[in-house]
Amino acid sequence: MASLPAIKPLDGADGFLRWKETVLLHLHAAGVGHVLSEDPPPPPPGGASSSSPSAEAATRTWARDDAVCRGHILAALSDRLLPDYVRYGTGRAVWEAVARTYHLDEAALFYHRFLDFRFDDGAPLLEQLAHLHAMAVHMEDLSASGTANMARGKLPADAQIPEGAIPEGGKASMT
Repeated sequence: MASLPAIKPLDGADGFLRWKETVLLHLHAAGVGHVLSEDPPPPPPGGASSSSPSAEAATRTWARDDAVCRGHILAALSDRLLPDYVRYGTGRAVWEAVARTYHLDEAALFYHRFLDFRFDDGAPLLEQLAHLHAMAVHMEDLSASGTANMARGKLPADAQIPEGAIPEGGKASMT
């Protein structure tokens, strides 16, 4: 089995996306990531005394998976953040609490990153265009032609697109 990347402890908003994806990879590799999206097994009808051995095993397995998941998430937090999240009793509750804090409004975030984007003469142009396009995909409020015109204005001088090459109101795409 391939080794998993190390998890750099989350210590604030910077790096949240990489942290989140790395933690998810670890949780799924450990076989416990399902507790973040699935509900626990229902309690047996009539109480614990009437439950079947398979239902009891499913409940114990779920409780174990949830505890392991919670432990992995808490272990991936910095010492500064751990006290803020240790009070949550389940893996899903910890995960959702961290997400509420650090998962920002993506559309607004990408819009501001798109506006602030500047081409770097030292980086490959096609890679930068792909990055600009990835941000533009999240900006649902802008039309494709509006986004393309904004991107055109950011291009370096040696890669300028002539005025009028992007149709007004059309379905121009950056692909």
